[in-house]
Amino acid sequence: MNWTREQLAEMLGLSSRHLQYIETKGQHPSLNKFYMIATLLNISVDQFFFQDNKSKTTRRRQVDAMLDGMGEKELSVVFATITALHEINSTID
Repeated sequence: MNWTREQLAEMLGLSSRHLQYIETKGQHPSLNKFYMIATLLNISVDQFFFQDNKSKTTRRRQVDAMLDGMGEKELSVVFATITALHEINSTID
């Protein structure tokens, strides 16, 4: 995502000046624009709505979002992988 401010503003239906104000002046976008920005930039919005998730990294929130879209079969594979990683890490320590 190597978009210019002008390109991102166009995708959002905003002027580049309005987007600049959101970035630098603390102007708040509408909820719809906020969601569009987060979606385009692949950023989880959980931290803004669920305060207990603030400590999660962006990568962790991205993984959580991906897990939410998986079925039981895929989750079983992910669980087995994580279990194996934990076992490996516990033998290294």
